[in-house]
Amino acid sequence: MTGEVTARAAPNLDLLKARNFPPVSQTFGERDCILYALGLGIGNDPCNVEQLRFVQGTRISVLPTIAAVLASPGEWMRDPSLGIKWERLVALSHHLEIRRPIPSAGTVHSHVKVTDVFDRGENRGALIHWQRELIDASTQECLAILKGLALARENGGFGGHAPPVAKREPEPAGPPQVCFRWSTLQMQALIYRLSGDLNPLHSDPEVAKAAGFEKPILHGLCSLGVACFAIVSKVCRGDTSALKEISARYTGVVYPGETLEVQIWHEGPNVRFRCRVEERDSVVLEGGTAQCLVL
Repeated sequence: MTGEVTARAAPNLDLLKARNFPPVSQTFGERDCILYALGLGIGNDPCNVEQLRFVQGTRISVLPTIAAVLASPGEWMRDPSLGIKWERLVALSHHLEIRRPIPSAGTVHSHVKVTDVFDRGENRGALIHWQRELIDASTQECLAILKGLALARENGGFGGHAPPVAKREPEPAGPPQVCFRWSTLQMQALIYRLSGDLNPLHSDPEVAKAAGFEKPILHGLCSLGVACFAIVSKVCRGDTSALKEISARYTGVVYPGETLEVQIWHEGPNVRFRCRVEERDSVVLEGGTAQCLVL
């Protein structure tokens, strides 16, 4: 009818659970491991032995969180066929389980699987749960499992199931046993993106401003990697193979050049942490947990 506007139905994101995503393979070596470490800012003190072992030497140490970027499918949620408005997409959390120590070289493959989608309602968005297994191509053994939760802020109202009530443990009481300060670099997001996450939100000032940020922001997984380095250094006594799990919720953004403080509480193998930006007194990682076998 002339003059009548018909609303376009929201894409049914429930269909993501049945979607088969193509596998991704990657052959990597020490150069990739070094680049990942540099993307976290490791090496900013070129005389620090604890940092240097990740970026030079005959046997490179490999930080476990590199598993989050190896054989990565990149920004798969930006595929136009999925119907996700990626400009309004927010990563809410990541959980990484390390099954076996990550080697400094090899071939790995993985594929993304959407495990659940919940509809928060129109104007409230949709929650997308996904996971990715990292498989050693030579042994077919699972090296790690990465689970993620994302909020598609403009994709709610498609008639899906409502999310369950989230249960969150209270934040740790008392002062942290370890406070680990880390100065990020102005160019850190530009280096980190070379490990696979090329989202322009982290590199293009115009895209960042359109998304509501002052300038490009640091990757959430980069902040989680810094927290991992802090826990390996201060709790696991430098033993990268001791870290078995790490997870956190993203509660704020980090602008490259800001100073991070990783606050750590640990009792036995259980580690809890959070991360704040000192300059703005803003908590950016919350509800952090890790399992570390060396104490």
